[in-house]
Amino acid sequence: MEDLVLGGEPLTIAGSSPPLGHVAISLGIEDHASFAWQGANATRSCVAALRTVVASELVAALRALRRHADVGPGSVAGQLQDLCAALPDEALDHALVDDLAAADALLDRLGAEVAVLSAAEAG
Repeated sequence: MEDLVLGGEPLTIAGSSPPLGHVAISLGIEDHASFAWQGANATRSCVAALRTVVASELVAALRALRRHADVGPGSVAGQLQDLCAALPDEALDHALVDDLAAADALLDRLGAEVAVLSAAEAG
């Protein structure tokens, strides 16, 4: 069985906790070696993949809203549908590569909209 790979490392390594790592260094004279570099590298790999996860969640949420929600135009769900109108509205099973690419392209715009709404609520 082949290991799944994330950021060039097997998923089991990327998901392990760096403080649990240990190694004997300097012929056993030193008893501790920092694994901070491994944690930073794993974090970088995970953050790079996080955008794909958020895009997948956006596609799934929007598909659910389009299928099951009776959404008013002024509601948050209605605003989300308006912002995501560029995403395909395909009811049949299909490859989601294009949907995920379109959702990924929308993430920055959605982030800016959320920041504006948060600032308006705070002030």
